Amino acid sequence: MKKLFTIILSTLSMLLGTTSVSAALTQQQENSIIEKYKLKPQIDAIVLDLVGGEANYVTGKDGQRYHIPSFIDEVEEDKLEAKLDELAKKYGIVYPYIAQSNTFYQMFYLYFNTQEDREKLNNVNNKAIYKSIKALEKCVLANTNLCPKPSRVGSSYLTAGYIEPSLKWLNFTADAGDADSAFLLALLHIDKIYIPKDVVKAKKYYKQAFDLYVANKNFSGAKEVDEHYKNTFEDSKGLSY
Repeated sequence: MKKLFTIILSTLSMLLGTTSVSAALTQQQENSIIEKYKLKPQIDAIVLDLVGGEANYVTGKDGQRYHIPSFIDEVEEDKLEAKLDELAKKYGIVYPYIAQSNTFYQMFYLYFNTQEDREKLNNVNNKAIYKSIKALEKCVLANTNLCPKPSRVGSSYLTAGYIEPSLKWLNFTADAGDADSAFLLALLHIDKIYIPKDVVKAKKYYKQAFDLYVANKNFSGAKEVDEHYKNTFEDSKGLSY
């Protein structure tokens, strides 16, 4: 299953124009490479340019200063992305993607936690949120061990209102072996909140999530899916028969 996950993520990398790098390095090893070759200032400068430079700071209602990503010319953005890809490939690291996604993490906490947090900023547009999710997506594709869980990307798209990208991503990652993504798809097809209810598809994803949790020896996850399935469909047999 892990091999299948790697194959599909590699395919996704090519489809999305990203560079897939080695997932073998630990964060400590990556930090050693970055320190040895003094890469951090170079990477940080590229990432800052990628999100619009130093000028994009605002003062929130809480008095704190926040950096707000802004959009740059697409041609220039492609050039900067290529520089990050080149560094990642040359040194065998994923830090450029982590650095890029961390630049947007502040946005995630402001937008995806509480209403109070979301109200801290005065002038943020939804395009910046979309760009932050794309940064996390690229980070996940580069190295699943050092970046957020694959399902986090799908749920973030969903929370921001990007339904189609969410479903596309969750289906990719569920088919690649991510049980959390399959479980989320099951809930989406039964809850009627974001998409129409589809019992047939919901049952399919429940079973897929259950089987993936069992295959990965995550028996507590499998039990949770099984219990949720029983309660949802009033089926005493569940998925474990």
